[in-house]
Amino acid sequence: MSLQISDKTPPRPTRVFLSYSRKDVVFAENLQRSLKAEGYDVLLDATDIAAGEDWQARLGRLIVEADTVVFCLSPHSVASKICSWEAGEAERLGKRILPVVVKAVPDASVPPGLSKLNFIFFHRKPHEAALATLRAAIDADLPWLREHTRLGDLALQWQGKPGNAGILRGGALESAERWIASQPRNAALATDLHRDFIATSRKATGTRQRNWISGAAAVVVLSLGLAGWSEVNRREAVKQTAIADQQRLLADAQREEAVEQKNRAEKVLAAATATASGLVFELAQKMRDIEGVPVDIIRGMLEKAQGLQTQLSAAGEPTPALLYSQAAAQTELAITLLSQGETAPAMEAARQAVLAMERLVALTPGDSESQRGLAAVHTQIGDVLQARGDLESALSSYSNSLTIAKNLVAKAAGNPEWLRDLAVAHSKVGEIQQLQAKTDAALSSYRASFAALEKLATQDPANPEWQRDLVVGHLKIGDILQLQGKRTDALQSYSAGIATAEKLVASQPANTKWQRDLAGNYIRIGDVQALQGDLASARASFQKCLTITASLARQDPGNTEWQRNLSVSHIKIGEVQQAQGAMADALTSFRASINIAAKLAAQDPGNAVWQRDLSVSHVLLANAGDDPKGNFQKALLILETMKTKGILPTGDEHFMQQIKDTLAALK
Repeated sequence: MSLQISDKTPPRPTRVFLSYSRKDVVFAENLQRSLKAEGYDVLLDATDIAAGEDWQARLGRLIVEADTVVFCLSPHSVASKICSWEAGEAERLGKRILPVVVKAVPDASVPPGLSKLNFIFFHRKPHEAALATLRAAIDADLPWLREHTRLGDLALQWQGKPGNAGILRGGALESAERWIASQPRNAALATDLHRDFIATSRKATGTRQRNWISGAAAVVVLSLGLAGWSEVNRREAVKQTAIADQQRLLADAQREEAVEQKNRAEKVLAAATATASGLVFELAQKMRDIEGVPVDIIRGMLEKAQGLQTQLSAAGEPTPALLYSQAAAQTELAITLLSQGETAPAMEAARQAVLAMERLVALTPGDSESQRGLAAVHTQIGDVLQARGDLESALSSYSNSLTIAKNLVAKAAGNPEWLRDLAVAHSKVGEIQQLQAKTDAALSSYRASFAALEKLATQDPANPEWQRDLVVGHLKIGDILQLQGKRTDALQSYSAGIATAEKLVASQPANTKWQRDLAGNYIRIGDVQALQGDLASARASFQKCLTITASLARQDPGNTEWQRNLSVSHIKIGEVQQAQGAMADALTSFRASINIAAKLAAQDPGNAVWQRDLSVSHVLLANAGDDPKGNFQKALLILETMKTKGILPTGDEHFMQQIKDTLAALK
C-alpha cells in the first residue's frame, strides 16, 4: 500500500479492470502481476463464474470502480459473450478502454466500439516495451479519470434514491462543475448520467443568500450612482471654470469658487469611484464562497455594474480609477463564475477586464503597474480557457502575460514583484505544455521559472516565501523528469527541494507547518527510492519523516492530524522493513501504527478516514503474519460497519471483497 501524509485522504492507486477470455488467463495473470508491481490496483475476476451466479452484477461493479478498462484482444475474447458484455458496459459508463493485442484478430472480428481505438501490440513487441506503452496510456489524464470514476459511482447511487437524496452540494458541487468543464481533449467523455447528476444537483441547490446579495447589489448600485452624480458635477464644474476663464470680467472670487467646486467634485468622484470599486471587488470575492448563489443573480449584478460604469464612461473619457475599477470587478466576477463552472460568462467577464486594462494602458503609456495589471487579466483568461479544455488558447493567453512580464523585467531586472510575475508566467506556460504531453517544452518553462525564483531568493535569502517557492519549483521539475523516466534526475531535483525545505525548518524550528511540509517531502523521496529498489535509502528517508512526526505528536498529543501523520510514518517504515525481510521489526512498526489508529477511531466512530485507517492497519498486521484470520475479520467488520452507517468511501466495496476472498481462502 502507498499511504502519504496529507491534509486529505491519501490518493488511491489507479484502478485497472482487465477484460479477458478464460482461454487467455496466462497472459492476463502475467499482465496483472506486471501492473501490480508498478503500483496499480488491478481488478480481475480470476475464478470461473459458477452456474447461476449473478456475474453481471459482480463484474459490473468492478467496471464501475475502474478508472481504465484494459481489453485483452484475441480470437477468444472477441468470441466471448462475457467479454463483449464487459466492453459494452465499459463504453456505456464512459470508461477509457485500452485494447491490448494478445493474438492477431481479423479487423472484421473486432467489436465496433474497440476498432476505432489505438491498439497496444503485446504480440509484436517485447513485453517490457509494450508494458511501458500501456503504463503511459493508463497514466494519461489521471486526475480527470479518477473524478470520472468517483462521480460516476455517486451518480449511480443517486439514481436509486428518492427526491434530492444523494445530490452534490457546496464545494463538492463546485468541484464537479469545474471537473466537467475541464475535460482533456482525449480523455474519456463524461456520460449523460454524469451531466444529469451535476445539473440536477445545481438545480436543487438552495437559494440562500438571495436577500443578502440583493441588498449588497443595491449598495453597489447606490455607490456607483454616487460616482455618476459626482462625475456630472465635476464636468459642470469644469465647464464653469472654462466660462470663468473666458469671461475675464467675472470677479476673481467667482473663478476661485468655481475652481474650488471643481476640486471638491473631483475629490468626491475619486472617493466614490474608490468606494464603488472596493464594494464590487469585495462582493465578488465573497460570492465565490457562498453556497448556492444562482448564476442568474451574479450575471444580473454584473450587468447592473456594467451599465452604471458605462454611464460614467459615456459622460466623457473615463478616468484611470474608473477603468481600474472596471477591470478589478470583471476579474473578480470571472474568478467567481469560473469557480461555479460557468466558463462562458467567465470568459466574457475576463475579456471585458482585458478591454478595460488595455484602455488604461493607452491612457497611461509607460505606466508599469498598468502593464502589470494587463498581464494579470491575460493570466485570468488563460485560467478560464484551461478550465474549458482549450489548451492552445490558454497557452496563447499565458504567453501574452509572459511577454509583458519579460518586458517589465527587462526595464528593471531587480524588481522583486516583476521577477515573481515572470516566474509565475513561465510556470503557467509550463503547466499547459505538461498537459499537452510536451515534456521537453514544459521542463524548459519550469526551469526558466526556477531561474527567476533563484534570482529572487538571491536578492533576499531571508524571505521564507521565496525559499518555499524554490521548493515547489524543484518538485515541478522533478515531476517532469519522472514523467520522462529519468528517476535519478528526478530524485536529484526532489533532493534539492528537500535541502531548501530543511534550511527553512532550521531557520524557524518552531514553525510546525514547515515541519509537516518537510515530513511530506521525505515521504516523496522515500517513495521514489523504494521504486528504484533502494530500500535502505527509502527506510532512511521514512525514518526522518518519523522523527519529525513523532516530535510534533509529542508537542501536542491532542492534535489528531499530527497523530495520524505519526501512524502513517510507522506504516511506511514497516512496509520497507517487511520488504527487507525484517518481519519482527515490521510487526513492531505496524503495531505502533495500529495503536494510534485505534485511539483515533474510538475517538470519532463517524470519521470515515480514521475508521478506514484502522481497517488498513489490521490488514497490514494480517499480511505480516500476525493472526491473519483474526485481523482480516476485524478489518472486514470495520468496513461493514462503515457501509451500514453510509460512510464507506467510494470504491472500498472492492477492498471488502478482497478481504472476503482472502478469508475464504484461509478456510
